[in-house]
Amino acid sequence: HKERKGYKNVLNSKHGPDDDTGSIPDTPTEMALKDLFEVPSYMRADFLQKRFFELHRKKHRQITDKQIQKGKRSKKAQQKSRRWALLHVLWNISKPTYLYAGAFQLLTV
Repeated sequence: HKERKGYKNVLNSKHGPDDDTGSIPDTPTEMALKDLFEVPSYMRADFLQKRFFELHRKKHRQITDKQIQKGKRSKKAQQKSRRWALLHVLWNISKPTYLYAGAFQLLTV
């Protein structure tokens, strides 16, 4: 999405006044190259997608194998295993970001 919305009299404008005119434009403007930043490699979508599917497949297989060993093969048990696999994978993917952000927030508050 390349559209940035900055209007006059907006208190929470992220970019402030325009560099050229010194004022916030009346209408939305297109983002410039200076508005973008390089995403760290571990946050790139292709890397996250590959990692997500690998972790999900592995964790779902582990949980399913445990349930088979216990003799649980019901539909409800399968749904539960998918849910726990999803939560586990989402936590593993988001953990680096959340832990650093939480530690930073703890230091600043």
